[in-house]
Amino acid sequence: MRKLPSLKALVVGIVIGAAGTLFALTPAGVDFEEKLGLAWLFRVRGPIQPPPDVVVVALDRRSAEYLQLPRNPREWPRGWPRSLHGKLVDELKRRGASTIVFDMRFETEQRSEEDASFADAIGRAGRVLLFQGGYDDEQPKRQAAPDRSGDLVLHTLRQPLPAFANAASGLAPFALPGIPARVSKALAFQSDDIPTLPALALQMYGSEVYETWLTLLEDSARSIGATYLPNWHGLDKGPIYSDLSRTLRLAFKQDPEFGRKVHQAYDNLLKKDTGPATGQERSLLNAWIRLYEGPDSFYLNFYGPAGAIPTIPYYALVSPDSSGVFEHAFDLTGKAVFIGFSELVEPTKSDRVETVFSRSDGVNLSGVEIAATAFANLLTGRDLKPADRAMAGGILLGLGAIIAPCAYSLPPVMAVSLVLAVAAGYAVAAQVLFDANDIWLPIATPILLQLPLALFLGLLARSLLERRQRKHIQHAIGYFVPREVARELADHPVDPISKIGETVHATCLATDAEAFTALAEGMTPEAAAAYLNQYFAALAEPIGKYGCNVKEFRADGSMCAWTSSQADAAVRSRACFAALEALTAIERFSERNAPLRLGVRLGLHAGRVFVGPAGGGGRFAFAIVGDIANTAARIEALNKQLGTRLLASAEVVAGLDDILVRPLGEFRLAGKHGVVSIVEIMGLAESASMAQLSLCGRFPAAVQAVREQRWGEAAACFEAILRDHPADGPSRFYLDRCLREMKLPAS
Repeated sequence: MRKLPSLKALVVGIVIGAAGTLFALTPAGVDFEEKLGLAWLFRVRGPIQPPPDVVVVALDRRSAEYLQLPRNPREWPRGWPRSLHGKLVDELKRRGASTIVFDMRFETEQRSEEDASFADAIGRAGRVLLFQGGYDDEQPKRQAAPDRSGDLVLHTLRQPLPAFANAASGLAPFALPGIPARVSKALAFQSDDIPTLPALALQMYGSEVYETWLTLLEDSARSIGATYLPNWHGLDKGPIYSDLSRTLRLAFKQDPEFGRKVHQAYDNLLKKDTGPATGQERSLLNAWIRLYEGPDSFYLNFYGPAGAIPTIPYYALVSPDSSGVFEHAFDLTGKAVFIGFSELVEPTKSDRVETVFSRSDGVNLSGVEIAATAFANLLTGRDLKPADRAMAGGILLGLGAIIAPCAYSLPPVMAVSLVLAVAAGYAVAAQVLFDANDIWLPIATPILLQLPLALFLGLLARSLLERRQRKHIQHAIGYFVPREVARELADHPVDPISKIGETVHATCLATDAEAFTALAEGMTPEAAAAYLNQYFAALAEPIGKYGCNVKEFRADGSMCAWTSSQADAAVRSRACFAALEALTAIERFSERNAPLRLGVRLGLHAGRVFVGPAGGGGRFAFAIVGDIANTAARIEALNKQLGTRLLASAEVVAGLDDILVRPLGEFRLAGKHGVVSIVEIMGLAESASMAQLSLCGRFPAAVQAVREQRWGEAAACFEAILRDHPADGPSRFYLDRCLREMKLPAS
């Protein structure tokens, strides 16, 4: 019976999984994962050790104070003295820096001697990269637009001064999202496949394998007959280098076969004795290949909050007073050094880009730190690797398909425990992959959206099913017990002895099918059962119409009770009306089933009874128990002696003026010690016939003569009544008694 609902729960789970998958692919879903899921993974992992190949030189507050320069490096005017920048370049080269990257703008002139000093230092050092591009301060928004990856890029690239551009080894842009957006990604190549500052820095840093790299490219191009690669020999510096990188990028993107040939040529090179001799050389070649065949943008694998990448204050390298102090403190041999504005102590107005490691005091990673992080990620191949769509979709679909049916099938406590366990297990697995392999699985969508939704819908479906089952159970039990008891049994575990039964005031109606034994004798058991069920259905309709609380069927008889917390005339009235209509209903039933005619006898009594389970041995019947029920049954049986259909005790009809009754006298019922005043319910007072009224008027005097043992007079009265009412059973009963008392033969 649970297969179909379970299938529905599975379908719901699949729908939830599919919805989660579709949501994760939307911009809103990606943003949701970045802000919550990715941030969670970073915070749980915490800072990690950055590669030793990169260092940041910070133009910060301490350096400004030490060198007595403006706090804002753009002042003095138009920036700090460039002769200091030249001195910095010389010092970095002296300390063995491999690549020097300025994440600063140099489009405006200072004094000629300042600019010349800086340009000469750039030329002497070699391997110096300069930032190109920027906004016009008056129109920042019109000169920036999102590229196809959604990142903000600069479409108007402003060049450094010609003296600096000609001296530098390369020029490249580096764009960040508009303030105050959170940075999660960086660009390796921006629109039109222009290499960015981190990408060009990687190539400059790996210049020691430059000739080997060119050999790989030439061999690969020759093997496929490509002629689009220019001769790069001797062109490993200067502005043209950026254009050549763009040409190579287009070759990788437009001709997948070329990329495969580069991999093949690299594998062949490793097998030769003349191949890369060191692990460093192999790592650099791998980094170059990854760069050119990789995506335009990539997710940054941050190493920690501001200062996670080793940071040297600017003044420590340019101040004569500090050179001796820091002479042996900074080993820059073979390192890539990124230079730019950075503040690790207090937040600045010009540095408001947020990351997952933004500090609570407002200090964020600076642009130069993000550039250095992007370079380090490209160098080591440790950028974040989001799960591909097939893997992410499979995870999201599977979680929804599993949790919803489980939540439906299991008890709520177990279902919640299971969801918590699955969420915890999945979170741990996602964190392990993130920490160990830099793989980013979706975590916010499944844990914060899918699992709770699947749990909710599964539990809701289970609740609806259980409610429907309770209704079915209640409906089924209602055939055997009162509706209130059926609800109690369906909703709660109960003790059948102490929890269900109660003692109440009741008007009990006992019924018995007249002549059913004779009818059943000529029927098969199946036919007798069917006929009896039809009889009880006809009998139950008027009884149910008047709100009977308890119906108990026994063989061809029944015991019904109208209950209340205290004696109530309205309850007795409903029972009398129901009994009168039951007589009419059975007469119609007999007419419909002629010649199998069946009559009914009814007896009513009122008082306190126990209503509840009766039985033992683990099996109970809902019964009406007590002397009142027994007396009602005896009154019903008295009908057979008196030739009547509907008898009641005087207690039942007391005060009921709308019912026509005929007092029949006091009777000692079978098994009873005391006597009971019995009346016959003739019908409704407002519809009584003249014959009924006449009979009710003459009968009491005759009964009084019997009570006073005036047998002759009583007999004469009953004989007179029978002449007018020959079928009157009570008169016949009393006349026979009078004759017996007078020792005369019955008439």
